Amino acid sequence: MVFTYTFEDNFFYNLFENDLEIGLEKTNNIIDAINKNSILVDCSDEQRFNNLACEVKEIHKNLLSEADDEILKKELEVLWFDKIEKNHFYIKNRNCDCDEHSCNLDKNINEIKKYISNFPSFVLTTADISEYSFINIFNYRTNGYYKENFIKTCYESELELSFEIGKNIIKKMWHPIINLCTHEIIILDTILFEKWDDNYLNGLKQFAEVIAEINSNIKLKIITRKGEHKSIHSHHAYSQHEIKEQILESIKSIDNVKVEILLCDRSAKLDHDRFIMFDDKIALEINKGVDTFYSKNNSISNYRIIYYYTHEVQKYFSDPLRNLITDTDFTNIKNY
Repeated sequence: MVFTYTFEDNFFYNLFENDLEIGLEKTNNIIDAINKNSILVDCSDEQRFNNLACEVKEIHKNLLSEADDEILKKELEVLWFDKIEKNHFYIKNRNCDCDEHSCNLDKNINEIKKYISNFPSFVLTTADISEYSFINIFNYRTNGYYKENFIKTCYESELELSFEIGKNIIKKMWHPIINLCTHEIIILDTILFEKWDDNYLNGLKQFAEVIAEINSNIKLKIITRKGEHKSIHSHHAYSQHEIKEQILESIKSIDNVKVEILLCDRSAKLDHDRFIMFDDKIALEINKGVDTFYSKNNSISNYRIIYYYTHEVQKYFSDPLRNLITDTDFTNIKNY
């Protein structure tokens, strides 16, 4: 599950105002948990961004000046640069309606909702906000909403599926992050080529149609291994050229989103589990692949999703990308 959230104006001040050590621990715990499972969206107004950045930097400066322990100083620096400054804002290219003196949390949320239709899933704050689901930063570990939804990194269930139900699941889980992508979504699925059939065809179409509805400016890429066809759902095994032509014909029928299939050779190291990367924003491991939300028997018994930083899964993409096939008959499998 990917959550969207925003910081309250005084988030850092309130976090550190009473006790330095507790503030550091709380910040580490909260930001670790949030960064693993969520994306940060916030108002892009330049005045708000500058004000908040200056405010937090001033707090950071004061904390370092008050901390005599060199180890604590180093921990704060690492915390600041690696977990706050690098990941603080994603949306910086859109102007909001706030002015210099009235850019606040409510206005910020309303502005974000113009671009993220299902924002917010929750708001991280120090105050009660009756209009939204919220997690109070001072008692987040005992918060029922947090315990029920936020700390889960996997989901297992038996579902009855159809093409539209599968699309709705994809939208429910990844609408916010798809909306924020600016370049591409890449799926690493080892056996899409070898077991190409109705499952993979419709699963690919599900992802493509969802992307087209939410953010048609980005590309969908699938990395898979070129191999002999061995799908248990097909009446007979097709040749590699026949499978390539089937895939090419299928993706050419997909409108409004650019789709490309990248084939790597047999020497490439591909993990059994599948992975998805959304730009450089977030990545996930899913134990089933493109066909997760479309099944030949219309049900799924068990699937798992775990979220990571993109750099944590880059290694799974690097070797297949280094070993892409050079056979020109199997390149340029795309609809653009």
